[in-house]
Amino acid sequence: MKTIIFDFDGTLADTFDSFLKIMNNLAEEYNFNKITKQDIPNLREMGAKEVFKTLNISLFKLPSLTKRFRLELNKEIKNLRSTIPIKFTLLRLKEKGLRLLILTSNSKENVETFLKKNNLELFDKIYSASSVFGKSSTMKKILKLEGLRKDEVFYVGDEVRDIEACKKVGVRIVVVTWGYNSKNILKSSKPDFLINQPKDLLKLKDIIYS
Repeated sequence: MKTIIFDFDGTLADTFDSFLKIMNNLAEEYNFNKITKQDIPNLREMGAKEVFKTLNISLFKLPSLTKRFRLELNKEIKNLRSTIPIKFTLLRLKEKGLRLLILTSNSKENVETFLKKNNLELFDKIYSASSVFGKSSTMKKILKLEGLRKDEVFYVGDEVRDIEACKKVGVRIVVVTWGYNSKNILKSSKPDFLINQPKDLLKLKDIIYS
C-alpha cells in the first residue's frame, strides 16, 4: 500500500523560533555558541553536521542535548502552529487511499499534542527516531514493521539529513522549501522531488497513481 512518511519539525510544525529560543537558552549549559539573527541565513545553507560544527556542539553531548531539547519543546508545543496550511492536502491524500505516517527526531508525545491542538489527527502512526541522525535505521524498522516495499514509500522532509537518510535506505524523498534548509542546498543535494507548497504533492503522479 502506498505510504507517505512525513517529517515533523519544519515540515508540519513551525518549530524554528522555538528551536532558536531553546538552543540559545541551553548554549551556556552545553558550552556551544548562541545563534544570532545574522547567523540564520548561513545556517539554513548547511547540513546538520555542519551546523553542529559551526555552533561548536559536541557530538558526544548531542544525545543529552536532544533529550533536553525535547523536554523544553514540550513546554511550548501547545502554542505551535503548522508551518504552512496542509490539512486540505492531507485529506486529499487520505481520500486517494494513501497511508500517512510520521517519522521524527522529536518525541511522539510532542507530535501527538501538536496534531491534536491543530486538528491534524490524520496520521495512521507516529514513529520517533532515537537520535538526530537515527532516521535511516528507524525508517528500515518502519518498512519491516509495516510490511512496506521501498518502491511504495515516499518520505516528505525539509532538511539535507532527510535526503541523506532516504538515499541510505533507498526510499524516494520529497523535500519541501518551507522548512529549515534553504531551497539552494536542498536542490544541490539532489532529492527525487522538490515542492514549494503542499498541494504540489497532489501533482506528483508517482505518488497519486500506481
